[in-house]
Parts: sequence; C-alpha cells; structure tokens
Amino acid sequence: MNNNNNFLSARGEVIKSLRNNTFRIKCDNGQIVIATIASRFRTSTGRKKAKIVIGDKVNLEMPLGDLEKGQIVGFWESH
Repeated sequence: MNNNNNFLSARGEVIKSLRNNTFRIKCDNGQIVIATIASRFRTSTGRKKAKIVIGDKVNLEMPLGDLEKGQIVGFWESH
C-alpha cells in the first residue's frame, strides 16, 4: 500500500467487471467505486497477472480528491 497520506484505503467486493481492466467495487461502507488494477498486477504488455472475478474481496486505494475512483492494490481473501 501507498504510504502517502493523500490516499484513503478501503475494502470492498467486486460487483461488476467493466472493460479495460476496470471494475465496479462496492466498499464495506456501501459506497460504489470504479477501480483499475494496480500496475504490479499487470504484465509489461498490459495483460492481467491476477484474475479478478465478481465476488472477489479486494483492498483499494482512493485519492482524497476523488473518492469515486480507486485502484485495486491487493486481495483480502484468497481466490
């Protein structure tokens, strides 16, 4: 996770897979967030290393300036 204080960390569940490695996530507090995959989960060609499916529990980081967008930075339940 990012040690920068400009990001908010949250947990959520993948509820929909969108195009271009983008997902709709429902956070534990009920908020819906659009999230992309962190670069460490992608190869140099842009393909996904980790398979993310609907129902996966993920860790998110969201910039404090825009809490409707985020980045998937990890998983909190093995899939």
